[in-house]
Amino acid sequence: MLPRSSENEVDLMDITQIGETKFPSMHHNNDTIRTLNAKMPEFKKRDRDFTEEFFKSLKVEFYPNQIQLFNIHIYGGPGTGKSTLARTIGYNIKEHFGDDCQCLECQYLPDAMHHIDPEKEVFVISVDDPMGAAAEGGTQDARKGMSDDVDVARALFNGIRHRFAKIILLDRAEQLYEGAVPDEVVEAIDKHHDHRDKLKDVLPDGLWMIDAVIFTIWGPQLPTIDSTFHQNKMWNIYKGLSSMDDKRKAEMRKVLGSYWMSKLGEKERDWRRKRKEEARSWSVIEDGYTNEKGWLYVEKNNKNVFEPVDRGGKGFQKKIKATTEQIDEWAQYIYENRNSLTPPYDPYGKQEDRRRSLNNFITDVLSRDVDPRTFKPLAPHIQIFLKKVRKGKIQEVDNRIIKYHYNTLNKDEKISSTALQLKLILEEEGMSPNMKAGRQIAYDLARRKIKTDEQFIEKGGNFTKIFNHLLYLWHSDHPEQFSRKQNVMAVKTPPINREAERELLDHATTESDDRTIEFTISEEDIADIIIENHPEWRDRALIYLHTEGIGEYEPMTNSQVYRFSHMEQMRERYGFREPFTSEEAVKYRKREFRGIMSNYLGKLFEKWMDDILMEGCYIPGVLESISDVQHGGGIGQPDFTLIHDDGSYTVLSVKCYNSSRSETLKRGELSPEIQRHNNLLEKGHRSRIMVIYRNIRISGMLAVFTYNSAADIPERLTFSPAMAGQYAFVSPD
Repeated sequence: MLPRSSENEVDLMDITQIGETKFPSMHHNNDTIRTLNAKMPEFKKRDRDFTEEFFKSLKVEFYPNQIQLFNIHIYGGPGTGKSTLARTIGYNIKEHFGDDCQCLECQYLPDAMHHIDPEKEVFVISVDDPMGAAAEGGTQDARKGMSDDVDVARALFNGIRHRFAKIILLDRAEQLYEGAVPDEVVEAIDKHHDHRDKLKDVLPDGLWMIDAVIFTIWGPQLPTIDSTFHQNKMWNIYKGLSSMDDKRKAEMRKVLGSYWMSKLGEKERDWRRKRKEEARSWSVIEDGYTNEKGWLYVEKNNKNVFEPVDRGGKGFQKKIKATTEQIDEWAQYIYENRNSLTPPYDPYGKQEDRRRSLNNFITDVLSRDVDPRTFKPLAPHIQIFLKKVRKGKIQEVDNRIIKYHYNTLNKDEKISSTALQLKLILEEEGMSPNMKAGRQIAYDLARRKIKTDEQFIEKGGNFTKIFNHLLYLWHSDHPEQFSRKQNVMAVKTPPINREAERELLDHATTESDDRTIEFTISEEDIADIIIENHPEWRDRALIYLHTEGIGEYEPMTNSQVYRFSHMEQMRERYGFREPFTSEEAVKYRKREFRGIMSNYLGKLFEKWMDDILMEGCYIPGVLESISDVQHGGGIGQPDFTLIHDDGSYTVLSVKCYNSSRSETLKRGELSPEIQRHNNLLEKGHRSRIMVIYRNIRISGMLAVFTYNSAADIPERLTFSPAMAGQYAFVSPD
């Protein structure tokens, strides 16, 4: 027998000496012995027991003002004990941290976020088989894309510490401000939750500091499935293979290797065939940092400390449920006593009037400190609830009252009621049912804003009746918007005076040293001229400039514009005249001003083209030798008809856009040019059609398409940013 060291390890030096001296016959087998010796430490590492180290790692220490995240992944086939192991791990964490620990068990990570108790310090979230629950058909295939649910869960997981910080900070702010959290505090938390020292002013006394630990336990079948969920991975645990097919077993083998696959199979056979329950407690474990593998022994624990969370977000927090029930109770009471409010609450009144009535009522109840339903002093929880309503849930109560009223109506009354409410909303939003896509807009508003009976609206034929009644009501109050010949809304672009227009054109040309010129008018300058001539368009212009990030205007989203318009300080800062009624109103006003901007831009480019063509400017090799310029531009007329020195014609269409992406022009938009071209050919003239496209947001973007026959024009002409720099106008000598 070969001598062993006290550590039960083979000594390489002793082996080689034995081979050379005591056992000469082994002299030629030194390479074999060296190979065996090199493998023996590997076998030792394979058989390492990580159990004690694993449970010690769960007893993490808190760090000041830090949210720590640790992830444990349990892999294995169905029925191998992944959920049981996860519950046992959660039980051990709960035993160590006590009542400061919350354990949640769910199928879908976003659902668990609705149940977080912000007063806890340690959170254990077990996501049981997350990929199988969300993957298409309930199957897992690493090569196939997952559903949108997985993308949502992945995005949430990548920012899970930020989400926890916001939940905890908002809860502390709610307690500090007794439910009436100022908007500026909410915004500060939203902006600085990751740099919490900046919240000292709004959350004093150390409330801005968070010491928390998050454990997530994931239970997918295969390691390849959850490759995007590996942030701060602590341990990988492998259970049995169960009914995995050969393909999945092969994927597992790539990760574990043949040795550990065989060991895992032995343990599974022991407890499945030989009924050795102890074998079921063994798992292969891998250190997430060093990738070293070994054994983990965890005995089954029947105590379940996890709170189950329903899939799909159906299980709400008790606090949220209580709030919903209170809104229902107060909505019913207010509706039944609506005529006693000041001013009386009218379900058919303007939204602004309805909410003023509700706000006055709640303010009165809080000032009297008496519950009008029982004539007893207000309970503390009711005071907090009413303050929350007054601060940010007035709209929710208003919607609930409207829905309560709606449910008392018959079919004809519902149609009339919905049409009337749509009319009021459209008037507040500055829209019309008779504009382009008016029916679709009315349908969307009916489903999203009225908050009544969505099934009734979607039931066949009902919305048609609602929309027809809406048109009847609208025509009664706004007959000027209807033409005698057709049912269209008359919309005119507000005019600007000629002096202002001329001033814009005088500064619209940029000339280079090589005599090339470019149309470089500024959208900001156009907006300033529109505001100067039509102050009522100021808010529309500001929305457009901010959301498009034009010039020095601070970029914003539609949502930010809506929120800032309701904050007096921000409204004054950005120059908005009044709060916008909804985010849809912001979007509509932006679209409206974009149309005005495009209209002006097209007209200005057309006049600029007239100026430079009259001055003799040309595009080398493309548009030269022009002897006469005929500017059309009216309805049914081509933009330009150019006559060349040789007697040939160019029928010219000019387009100017303000976009940073590719744009498409439909063939039908060239109808006037095509008609003029065909007329010229019929008279025996030589003619061609030319399209000149300019995009002011892309430097050097002047594209030219030329067609000798109308039949050559495709259904769609695409102008890509890659076409920039190919053509340019040149000023005459």
